[in-house]
Amino acid sequence: VLDRFVDSYQVLEKLYEHKIIHGMGLDGIHGLDIRYLVERCSIKPQLYRGDISQALDILKRNHRAEESNEHIATTLLAHNITFLASNVAGHILERKPMAPNAYALLQNLGGVLYRA
Repeated sequence: VLDRFVDSYQVLEKLYEHKIIHGMGLDGIHGLDIRYLVERCSIKPQLYRGDISQALDILKRNHRAEESNEHIATTLLAHNITFLASNVAGHILERKPMAPNAYALLQNLGGVLYRA
């Protein structure tokens, strides 16, 4: 399965080389899969989009090594790949007691958008 993933990525590399696309990124794959890809590609992805919980887990050190979040951080840093966090609002809503100011701000923003 990973070889097909690399084959697909190599097509993107050709498009990038011919300036048909202007950047390449990855979305939500495991750290070991990122490492596998980076070892086999000639153009590194510029961006990795993953759930904010991955970054929070890394910061808290609240994960097991085999869950690969630590591998993601190590690999992204080693290859200068930017981490773009997704689902930020969802995690604020789930953790209202831990982040009351962020929750209130998000609630106000939701009200403004609803009225617009």
